Amino acid sequence: MPRILEKKERALGEKLFLKGERCAGAKCVMVRRNYPPGAHGKRKRRASSEFGTLLREKQKGRLDNVVFRLGFSVSRRAAQQIIGHGHVLVNGKRATIPSIQVRVGDTISLKERTARLGLFQDLVSKLARQQTPQWLEIDPAKKAGRVVKTPDVDDIALMFDATKIKEFYSR
Repeated sequence: MPRILEKKERALGEKLFLKGERCAGAKCVMVRRNYPPGAHGKRKRRASSEFGTLLREKQKGRLDNVVFRLGFSVSRRAAQQIIGHGHVLVNGKRATIPSIQVRVGDTISLKERTARLGLFQDLVSKLARQQTPQWLEIDPAKKAGRVVKTPDVDDIALMFDATKIKEFYSR
């Protein structure tokens, strides 16, 4: 499984933070092998289609990204699993699909029963230390966060290209 995640990052040519802390250090796959995966990865590849590029950008702006940015998980892949297992609530309702679009004013929280699990025992202290983006607001005591505003272009420049998402949906 870990190599599959690394292949995704290498195929896209950018860090997706799928493996959490490892992506910040020297062990990151994009530092060690900064070329596409496969036997012919070092050769120049044909550029992907416009549709493929737009689709990849759209997939970066999802609920799993917000859960990761709030600090509820160590990586985006872990956020996808937490959501898929039904541990995340959006506006008080259980969400099981990581690709749900999150809007301004939505509250993202962990289920009460989930918050007592061993995985989330030290979450309150971790959330208090973590710096969240300006477009998100977090309450460490309640283990909940809220989308305050839509991210500015400067905020999302590191995450995804919003113009490509708009182009994808305008087709």
